[in-house]
Amino acid sequence: MSQHDAQMLAIAGASLAAVIAAMYLMRFIRIDGAFGRSAYRVVFSVLAGLLAPTLVVGGHGALPAPFIACLPLLAHNTTSIAALELAGYGLLAIGTGIGGGEMWVFTLPTLLVFALMMALPWSRAKRRRSRARG
Repeated sequence: MSQHDAQMLAIAGASLAAVIAAMYLMRFIRIDGAFGRSAYRVVFSVLAGLLAPTLVVGGHGALPAPFIACLPLLAHNTTSIAALELAGYGLLAIGTGIGGGEMWVFTLPTLLVFALMMALPWSRAKRRRSRARG
């Protein structure tokens, strides 16, 4: 494995660890107000969606990986923003076409986990405890 490949794996692993740590720390936040709770719910659901398992498809076949770990690999394989494409392939995919090395990352599992987390009570912030007045 070359040094560049090792750096890409380290970036993918660090991004995965950062999302897990952010979700863990968010569970300790207590929020008052409807806007704060709604923003918390959206951010928590986005983080959960980034952890969703998906497939990376390329010349090697298909490999399962968390979506957040696929983003650095996709960025490494993309030569410019104009090279990004959307594809159907049965699942919604984002990737680079033949000119960029042909790599695809499926986004449908991420979108489904995001929608599921918005509906489940796990993504709700805890209310702040009121202080007793004496």
